[in-house]
Order: sequence, then C-alpha cells, then structure tokens
Amino acid sequence: MPYRLLIVDDSKLARMAAAKALNTLYPDWSRIEAANADEALSLAKQTSFDVALLDFNMPGRDGLELAADGWLGSDPTPEERRQDVSHSGGGLDSP
Repeated sequence: MPYRLLIVDDSKLARMAAAKALNTLYPDWSRIEAANADEALSLAKQTSFDVALLDFNMPGRDGLELAADGWLGSDPTPEERRQDVSHSGGGLDSP
C-alpha cells in the first residue's frame, strides 16, 4: 500500500538523505518536502499525509511543537496504533 510521506527538515542534506533511504525501501510511496514548520503547515492545509518525518531541532517552531499542535490530524485510537506498529515490524509495545 503506497503512503503519502512528508519530510520536514531545515537541512536540505537531511531531507535528501531521508528521501534516498525511503525511496530505496518504499519506492511506491509519494514524498513531499518542507524546509520549515510554516511550509509544512501550508502543505498540510493542501493535502493529507500518512507519515511525517519531523526534525525536532529547527529554527522557529520545531518538529516537537509541530507534532504537539496536532496539525497532522486527530490522535490515532489504540487500535490504529497497534495496527501501525504491527505493519512496521516493531516499535512501541503498547499504546
């Protein structure tokens, strides 16, 4: 199943490295990049994403603040969290 991915990082090199790794692992995923939180918010208003990789150390609003604001949508239910973890092959043991 292809996913829509958003990569948010103020470093172009970091975005390129993440994109290259993800393109190798998941070539059918679509990818959009943002250089800062404001750009990510603008993109989020235009389209939805299944996965977001957020840099937690950016000038201005960082990725932690961006995630805490809930701009990606509603929080997943415990069942959705379990499904996400089981599909990824690891991660959190419980919600």
